[in-house]
Amino acid sequence: MQDYAAHGVQEYWLIDPDERTVEQYLLGDGVFRLHLKLNEEGVLHAKVIQGFSIPLKSIFQE
Repeated sequence: MQDYAAHGVQEYWLIDPDERTVEQYLLGDGVFRLHLKLNEEGVLHAKVIQGFSIPLKSIFQE
């Protein structure tokens, strides 16, 4: 995350396939902070890509 922050990446997702969760981190003041943690029932709305959202069920489909 520190490397991404140093290069100006604005949004970062951590996907945990075992727990079936996604954590969304947003860059602010040079550091990433947890913005949202969703389980497989949620919908993730990207902050950097306007209009992009994805239901978590589609990420974890087998």
